Amino acid sequence: GREGTLDPFTNYSRLKSMFRAILDQLHPNGMYLPLSDTRNETYPSPSILEIGRARYPEYFSDRLGAGLNDRSPTEYSLFHLDLTEPETDSPTELPEIYFPAWMNAILRHGTGIDSTVLSLAFSPEGGHRHNDNLSLYYSDTGRTVLGDLCYVGDMPVNGWIKSTKSHCLVV
Repeated sequence: GREGTLDPFTNYSRLKSMFRAILDQLHPNGMYLPLSDTRNETYPSPSILEIGRARYPEYFSDRLGAGLNDRSPTEYSLFHLDLTEPETDSPTELPEIYFPAWMNAILRHGTGIDSTVLSLAFSPEGGHRHNDNLSLYYSDTGRTVLGDLCYVGDMPVNGWIKSTKSHCLVV
């Protein structure tokens, strides 16, 4: 038989990578960056960020402000986090990163809400592919300069929105 306690947060590095990826891909305002067809006005679930803070404090503690943005704590934080722990007043520093599986690079300049973000998508052939090879998203001081329309429900315009011509592209 098996003995001991299984703690996937300690024993599986992929789980840690999954939690980090959620935080690493955020816009400085705490919303998800639009990557291919993702919506650009959504936040990650606060409970996921709180679990990340509890299980991976070395990575989440000083970066948590990017995802929570003054939202109320969830039940998870009431029972698992020390709510008296002081929050950091320093601006959130998110990394420049390349996600090989997503073939997406996120470049950053500055810290906090007014920083600059450039996201480059390289959507290769095969699998769940979009016609947005080399599309880019650029935000400066909290304002989108070059963006993606994402999907607009089930509208006839989606045929154009999904095409290469509708994206901001590197030429």
